[in-house]
Amino acid sequence: MITVEEVCAQISMIVPDVTVNPDDKLDESGIDSMTLVRLVLQLENEFDIMIPDALLGPETFIPA
Repeated sequence: MITVEEVCAQISMIVPDVTVNPDDKLDESGIDSMTLVRLVLQLENEFDIMIPDALLGPETFIPA
């Protein structure tokens, strides 16, 4: 199972100047759309998963 900490670590690798915590809103972190695409590709490759395009809306990146 993938942990939140592992995802945060991957984000830090893609965007080293942004510190992301589990409760942060990615849309407020300064991550632009191109960086988001790189992040999704990195997560898919690192964890051998597929993130459906339908889940890539802004509401997905805002914690509940």
